[in-house]
Amino acid sequence: NAEYMGGLRHSHLQSMSQQSVPLRVPLASPGLGHQLLHGYLALLAKHPVRTKATTAAFMSVISDVISQRLNKNNSNKPLNTVSIRNQFMVGLLLRGPAIHYWFSFLERQFQKSSLKGGQLALAKMVIDQGLFAPVFISLYFIIIGTLEGKSTDAIYEKWRKEFRSVLLRNWSVWPIANLVNFRFVPPHLRVLFGNVVSLFWTIYLISRTR
Repeated sequence: NAEYMGGLRHSHLQSMSQQSVPLRVPLASPGLGHQLLHGYLALLAKHPVRTKATTAAFMSVISDVISQRLNKNNSNKPLNTVSIRNQFMVGLLLRGPAIHYWFSFLERQFQKSSLKGGQLALAKMVIDQGLFAPVFISLYFIIIGTLEGKSTDAIYEKWRKEFRSVLLRNWSVWPIANLVNFRFVPPHLRVLFGNVVSLFWTIYLISRTR
């Protein structure tokens, strides 16, 4: 009987061991992702402008690194750290804060609007692309030119030469992106969504202003 009971206990412990091992693996990954998301959302709630500005800065750096590596003339050269620094500053001082305050302004303008759903998103997109986009693009030319040490005349000449084509290309990308953003993304995550799209847009923008 003792041998029989001992065998049962050994079999039971072995079965529990076999069942418990696979349960630990799938729980680890979602837990980490949840913690990272929870931490980011907590930072957004506590320091919205600082968090969005920092996120935009690092996304701008990624764009610049990719842009440098895609440039066949620079693909085998060391990374241009000055260019990376400039894009970091643009994201930190311009892209993140400006879009945060602009989106907040848009939300306030439509608080009492009778427009809903897709119509509301369309109205916001039209105002965004008609008013904000030209100003933002112009500010980008000014700030990046200043960081690069260009003269006022050189900055203006670069803006005069490239502004129209950049704005038209902007209108081929951002209206659709912002329709999705304004329609489906919660307000506190809209700058983050824009930063993800900007990861690719900034690669193009760098190529036109460098």
